[in-house]
Amino acid sequence: MSTPLFTDKSQQPNHKLISEKIGKNFTYWEKFTQSLKDRYPELILEWKYYRDAGRWLLSVAGKKKNLCWISFIDDTFMVGFWFGHKLTPAFESSDLPEKIKTDFRNAEQNKMGRGLSIKVYSETHLDEVFELLKFKAQLK
Repeated sequence: MSTPLFTDKSQQPNHKLISEKIGKNFTYWEKFTQSLKDRYPELILEWKYYRDAGRWLLSVAGKKKNLCWISFIDDTFMVGFWFGHKLTPAFESSDLPEKIKTDFRNAEQNKMGRGLSIKVYSETHLDEVFELLKFKAQLK
């Protein structure tokens, strides 16, 4: 099980803290944030402390919908997506890579939908995150 980081409500994460906590994977964090700004300059990134999660999450939102949440664990970050059940057909018929579709099918679900999270430890993981962001951003 991964250990969540940034659980202290009184200390909002910042560039320095993230660098200290995730060490060598900070390179991927910098690539992720820069690429996010370059590809989606209209997105709003906002730190929020979620009591139910017991930690700080970075919300990434477009116009009127949340696209993903970013959390920090052990030595890296994780990008989480939420998909309601009505999006399953669109997901299955999309041009997303088969690995992502398989991960989606195997993801835990509840009555509202299912979540899909990617722990970022490589460029491949960043590619998967951006594939999902592109897909989620185009949904209505």
